[in-house]
Amino acid sequence: MRLGIVMGTGHGARGTTGQLVDQLVERVAATGDLTVDTVCTDDLDLGPSCPACLSCMTAGEQACPSYDRTAPARRVMDEADLVLFATPVHSFHVSATMKRFVDHFAYLIHRPAYVGKPAALVSTAAGAGHDAALGYLRTAVRAGGSTPSASSASTVRGWPRRRTGPRSTPPSTTWARPSVARRRTPPSLGQRPPT
Repeated sequence: MRLGIVMGTGHGARGTTGQLVDQLVERVAATGDLTVDTVCTDDLDLGPSCPACLSCMTAGEQACPSYDRTAPARRVMDEADLVLFATPVHSFHVSATMKRFVDHFAYLIHRPAYVGKPAALVSTAAGAGHDAALGYLRTAVRAGGSTPSASSASTVRGWPRRRTGPRSTPPSTTWARPSVARRRTPPSLGQRPPT
């Protein structure tokens, strides 16, 4: 099987998203013959955003000013039997580089190139936001014709990182889970609050 990975993070394999993807690849590799091709969206040099010139819609994707820069990603997705899209959650959404990646493939909405190709979606977060990030990726992948067959979310514990010990304390004991403030239950209607 050939697995194509679109990694939407600048941290690569050393970040949380990369570590989760590595674990998934190890598990899939244990089941049989596996070839893995990876493209990191940061490495594509897509610029600050899609210029929204609509050249890809009116004259074909080859007319896009970023066509050559997106070629490695197209090659990974074209050759894969399964495409894995992985992103950290940033502000309840996919990462900025994953968003730029999706924007640069907007022509797939009108000319789906991956009909029937299975896809898997992965997100990691230090808290909430998985539903929004995975929902956005699911919509983008379906627009390109792929069938999202699986999605996974992983939450990193211990966020926000708040120091509780001296700097010399090892990282495993340096961070503490934030405490949750308790709200006083409001009085029932018709009752006066205590003074």
